[in-house]
Amino acid sequence: MHKYPLHRPVTVPCLCCGLPYDAEFTSDSDHVICPKCLRHSRSTVDRFRETERAHVSTWKEYLERLRSRAKQAAAERDDRIAQQREEIETLTATVSDLRATIRDGFASAPDVDTQKWLNGQHVLEAEQERDHAYRLRDYAMRTLLAVDQIHHPTEHAVDMCSCGKPVRDCLVGKELEPEREHLYKWENKQIERARKGHSNFLPESHKDHDSRTRVY
Repeated sequence: MHKYPLHRPVTVPCLCCGLPYDAEFTSDSDHVICPKCLRHSRSTVDRFRETERAHVSTWKEYLERLRSRAKQAAAERDDRIAQQREEIETLTATVSDLRATIRDGFASAPDVDTQKWLNGQHVLEAEQERDHAYRLRDYAMRTLLAVDQIHHPTEHAVDMCSCGKPVRDCLVGKELEPEREHLYKWENKQIERARKGHSNFLPESHKDHDSRTRVY
């Protein structure tokens, strides 16, 4: 007997190999066993040995899929961060150029007129796009920090990840490692803003999180 929903697709752990698989149950008495394990479900010594060999092969395939997904996610994350940094630099330069152009072109104009131009549509749009790029970067860093809180070397045993695995076996921790120095600098700035009562992007699980100052 199982307690999974009937007549709709669900992802459940196989009771034989332990790996998740997609199923659609029609009865609460259906076996919760993945298609690969159905082939070796008889209980003889030879079948038991075959089962163990099949499980090892299945686990290897599953691990390889996880590694591939983690690698792809890391590449996409790096591309997004690089793109956001480039966009921030471009927009910052655009704002500076516009300010300089307006300032030089209206150096002899009255202060009131100069201020009107500085608040003109082009400058405002460039500043808004730049701020949007900063916000996208902060959302990305907030997500990475939340993941790092689950996967980081522990204080008492640096060779163990906080998720319970050895550091060398934690795929998520390995993907985060190259970003940690930049991530922690960003975290310290957000902590400083939070402690001053300013808006910040710290995740809710962070010890310095304050819902009164969050901006997401």
